[in-house]
Amino acid sequence: PFFDGFQPLDVESSMYWSKYTDWAMFPHVQYFSTIAELMVKLVQTDLQAVSASMKSFNEASIVQSVAVWRYVVERWFNAETLT
Repeated sequence: PFFDGFQPLDVESSMYWSKYTDWAMFPHVQYFSTIAELMVKLVQTDLQAVSASMKSFNEASIVQSVAVWRYVVERWFNAETLT
């Protein structure tokens, strides 16, 4: 919703909508407000631990997504065989 590809990028709209994207709402995302804060976080944050936490979350999400879609497809096939 914040980028249509045909118009110039609306920065204010992009900033508003970007906080609702998957990547912004996932856990362990690191935020910063200034370049100085970014530099401090790059030095002070255990980036390997953050990366490992993100990986664990993603792996769990994949397992959950597969289970949900398996259930949906199985129900769909069962409904098809009943008709």
